Amino acid sequence: WVKTVTHSEDGETRVVTALGKGFDVRVQRVTIQKACMRLTAEYGWGGAFAIKLQDIKAEQIEDAQEPPETVENVYHDDESYSPRKYKRSFCFDREQFDEAETYIFAFNGVIMNPETAQGQKIVSHINKLIALKKRVVFVTNDSTMSRKSFYERITKKYGVQLQESECMQDTMSRCSRSGFSDVESSQELSKESVVTSSFTCAWFLKSAGIRRPFVIGYGTGLLDELEAAGISDYYATVDSDGAHKLECLKPVTAQNILDIIREAPDVDAIVVGWDHQLTALTIAVAAQYMRWSMELGKSIPIIACSMDIGGILGRTPKDYEVPHFADRKVRTLGIGTMARAICNCLKPPVEAINVGKPSQLFLEHLRRPLDDGGLEIDFATAVMVGDNLDSDVKLANLAGMRSLLVLSGVTSREQFDRHVSSRSPDHRNSTSMPTWVVESFADIGA
Repeated sequence: WVKTVTHSEDGETRVVTALGKGFDVRVQRVTIQKACMRLTAEYGWGGAFAIKLQDIKAEQIEDAQEPPETVENVYHDDESYSPRKYKRSFCFDREQFDEAETYIFAFNGVIMNPETAQGQKIVSHINKLIALKKRVVFVTNDSTMSRKSFYERITKKYGVQLQESECMQDTMSRCSRSGFSDVESSQELSKESVVTSSFTCAWFLKSAGIRRPFVIGYGTGLLDELEAAGISDYYATVDSDGAHKLECLKPVTAQNILDIIREAPDVDAIVVGWDHQLTALTIAVAAQYMRWSMELGKSIPIIACSMDIGGILGRTPKDYEVPHFADRKVRTLGIGTMARAICNCLKPPVEAINVGKPSQLFLEHLRRPLDDGGLEIDFATAVMVGDNLDSDVKLANLAGMRSLLVLSGVTSREQFDRHVSSRSPDHRNSTSMPTWVVESFADIGA
């Protein structure tokens, strides 16, 4: 930020920002809230710059999900600019890695099956960090899990000892003094150690005043977080047990679309979570809600729990019956692909609001003070460990964190090599370049 000046436009205070080098200067007029959300950690939480979530309007949160202007962006708009080549090796530096105070782990693609030797080694490395009094936080774009269920899965199924973390001891003591049950204790502990896109989705809906969303998903995780946020007047494609409603599994007909809309005529947003049985009927109903709302002059937003293109379900066996497909990752479509299927039904296509990694909203929750409902992470002393260039590594770079990319998930070695050598406009800047790369977190050494 080269310079900021406040002035009043139509009764609302704005901030004029200027950024650039030489004669290349970008000028923007933004709200105070949006400007504060884009400040780096060392400036973002001091006195006058502190803002409350309830003070941020929905449209300001939507605008802020776009990455901030940078000097690199200024130059990349110039076709004569020759992009920098990445000559560094991305080799893992254990000494620098150990300097961090907080480690933020993505889940899928990083944590492996706990019954395998590799999975056990990964958990052992993480528990050693906790034993060294480092803070460990887990994040996921998997909207099928609430914070509580995510915490219990990590600690009980995978054996990560989050409850032993030094920063959790006060919460453990408070839960014990209050006589909390195991379920209640998990709920409290999860608030300080995990973040799910189902939670950030509910957080956004509440702040935006959305009360009656049409919710696409699977399982109860997303619904649990909506209920916890006081949003209960929704229509979901699953029932209270997380099973798909039969009316949403029917073929696409005009009558089947009208039957669902008749049950929920006053929908004020479309929410897209992970749905392993997404149907053409569900897409058609969501698109119809949006089209009719546009025709009535009151467009409703579409909120995606992530914009991930896809994910990994597993690997084919080494002795797979189709030999040329043996020992390969089995991929599936992601929430972003599902959301785009709805957006593309409209003309012109609309853009979904991303509330998962690497959105500004997700970052806001990580860095907000504890007494403001956040995790109060100092990004300057944190490292992000993930498997996805577009969500995990980009999240780290937007926050100013260092990052460790593991190739055990979505990103393969071949994909990463192509990403580094690419000269396409999408890859000219460093927003999706990691600090280090390893095959698996099991390989970081003792």
